[in-house]
Amino acid sequence: MTMRGARSVIVWAIIWLVCSSSSNSSSGESSRMQTDHHTMEAAGVPSCSPIRIKNGDPTAGAIAALVRKLLSATPKLINHPARKRCFRASYGGKTAYGAVSCFNDIAHCETCLDAALEVISDGCFDRIGARVNMGSCFMRFENYKFCKND
Repeated sequence: MTMRGARSVIVWAIIWLVCSSSSNSSSGESSRMQTDHHTMEAAGVPSCSPIRIKNGDPTAGAIAALVRKLLSATPKLINHPARKRCFRASYGGKTAYGAVSCFNDIAHCETCLDAALEVISDGCFDRIGARVNMGSCFMRFENYKFCKND
């Protein structure tokens, strides 16, 4: 998959997210997630992996599959007491791992995660990992496992 193709997949996922008003979330990153190359930035500022997805790398497809999985889990998240979900998805022999969480006002969870996905897509579309803290929600994806329950 080319870089243009990878970006198209992520843009498609954002459009699908906005049109379907679906989001997913997970909370409580703390001790359950490993620390790594990312540093937490100010709310709304993404932290991107320094590693770019290479042309033809199926990681882009794995990330797109992960986004679809994250989006489909929103109804379960809203009723989940921890308000945190970890997932993994595979495509072309590659696996992507992700987590979403909502805190504070769960009523704004979907809107917050929509915005988080847009921020990550705009700032980190060609990276193998990214995360963003939006203040009321958190979203992260990587090409390695960082949650205990994914």
